[in-house]
Amino acid sequence: LMRLYDASSGEIRLDTLNIRDVTGSSLRQQMALVAQDAALFDDTIFGNIRYGRWEATADEIRDAARRAHVSDFTDTFPEGLLTRIGEHGKQLSGGQRQRIALARAMLRHPQLLILDEPTSAIDAQSEHLLVQSLKSFVRGRTTLIITHALHRDWLSFIDRIVVMDRGRILACGTHEELISTCPLYQQLIPPT
Repeated sequence: LMRLYDASSGEIRLDTLNIRDVTGSSLRQQMALVAQDAALFDDTIFGNIRYGRWEATADEIRDAARRAHVSDFTDTFPEGLLTRIGEHGKQLSGGQRQRIALARAMLRHPQLLILDEPTSAIDAQSEHLLVQSLKSFVRGRTTLIITHALHRDWLSFIDRIVVMDRGRILACGTHEELISTCPLYQQLIPPT
């Protein structure tokens, strides 16, 4: 999807445009990725968020930190957003790293937001904050969530779900449609 490599068969279209018809860099300028293992650098929290858009102002970076609930924990640090986090953010929890990655993505204002297992390494409170951050941010943009377990909080803003198994699409529809017709999907939703 991000054209880090091209598919060996078939095609991927965004709206009506085949992604092979544009350069990889122009395509990626329209996207942001929040990966399972957030790529953070030995820099400050402010600097790590700024990687999302180099020309962003300090106010825009602080706003992204606030919207992604990064400020919730940086306000307790003596140096706040200017705290150095070490290589790969090793001084932070998984939830803190994910929120920084989300703030970086929000700063980009992407047309397509890709969330790859965004909650795999975080606690329930961090997941709740992540979902709250995304609810208003995803309006007006395409968001692709790749996950093996879909928490019910996510369903408040997901309008189409594609169930895949071994590289093949098994089913596609709304939560209500899939919960009654797709056994694999039923396994992905934790009981209430």
